[in-house]
Amino acid sequence: MNLFLAAASSVHETEKLVSFTLLQLLCIIAGARLCGGLARQLGQPRVVGEIVGGLVLGPSLFGRLFPAQFEFVFHSTSPLPLLILSQIGLTLLMFQIGLEFDFSHLRERQNRNAMVAISAAGIALPFALGWWLGDVSHATLAPDIQPLGYRLFLAVALSITAIPILGRIMMELGISRTRLGVIAITAAALDDVTGWSLLALVSALTMAQFSGPAFFTKVALLGVYFVVSLLVLRPALHWLVRKFPPRDGQLSHNL
Repeated sequence: MNLFLAAASSVHETEKLVSFTLLQLLCIIAGARLCGGLARQLGQPRVVGEIVGGLVLGPSLFGRLFPAQFEFVFHSTSPLPLLILSQIGLTLLMFQIGLEFDFSHLRERQNRNAMVAISAAGIALPFALGWWLGDVSHATLAPDIQPLGYRLFLAVALSITAIPILGRIMMELGISRTRLGVIAITAAALDDVTGWSLLALVSALTMAQFSGPAFFTKVALLGVYFVVSLLVLRPALHWLVRKFPPRDGQLSHNL
């Protein structure tokens, strides 16, 4: 009897989790479509409206004006399924961006030089601004946090580009296969790699409490991750593309 009750309870919890996850997806997709369509009417990219839709459905507006309904829709079950789906969606969007852009433009030296210069400026200027903001705001916003770690975190966080948003905007504008679009998205990608790597270093330094041995251990593990990605995963992906090449512009099911 106890086993039967436990099984029934498990099924009930699963059905509840699925039901509320579908309800959340319905609200999110409807909000994104409505706000995206409104943004298009105003001459803005659809993704801008989708971001506004996300803010409208969040605790800042929906949660403040209708707290009971907000709690019912988004907090009746664990948020884990929606978090997983959001990360899968982001991964698929990055994959789509990689497919849509014509990176053959980077074979020209002039375009590569422009990309590197734009990326460097896109990191240096926000980093300097973030460092200054961290210096002037530390005493007010984070007096209990180590000053150097706070300034480094703020500087690096402002240096990271929202590459999925940029990619969506350029695809909507129809410039994903132009020289301008490829330089912009590649510079943003380089910014992302550099920014997230710096953020990982800053986080490692902070978590290690600025201890030399602990910090270098974390840096060494980060280096192992990069080496495996470049020397193992990247060649494996190249092999897969050669093994299952696209035909007539269409990806095979295996690829």
